Amino acid sequence: KICSENKILYTKISPVKIKNKIISSSTIRKALLEADLKTASSMLGYDFFIKGLVVKGNHIGTNLGFKTINIKYPENIIKLPHGVYCTLCETEGKTYKSVTNWGVKPTVNSKNMPVAETHIINFDGNLYDKTAKVIFLEKIRDEKKFDTLDELKIQIQKDIEFSLYY
Repeated sequence: KICSENKILYTKISPVKIKNKIISSSTIRKALLEADLKTASSMLGYDFFIKGLVVKGNHIGTNLGFKTINIKYPENIIKLPHGVYCTLCETEGKTYKSVTNWGVKPTVNSKNMPVAETHIINFDGNLYDKTAKVIFLEKIRDEKKFDTLDELKIQIQKDIEFSLYY
């Protein structure tokens, strides 16, 4: 009515659906909060990602035999559930398969401060102070506190194998 009174042309568009779900910001947020990355990605039109500078960590991954990069998870975006994810890492113009732990690393971290820690498969370089984009493809598993570092190392290797063949 207001448009007609002001001679403004408008078009009514029906809601767009994917798999009988209306695409909306609340539906996308719900999918991300449930780690339903495939639904979120199909509605967003791109894969969910975080991007930032690679910052120094405690070198725990390196000490376990799995070099990692740490990126501060942006404060202003929705937080995925803590867990281990199959990811891709884009940096310096290249894309690598990777595995990302987003959470508190309960086996090795006493501070319980969440961090996004990514092991880039078949990469050996220094990315400190460089930008990296971590693209989340699928949640592999929940975070878990392991009784020993050896158990953790065995599980990390399984997570890497999953991501390598994803």
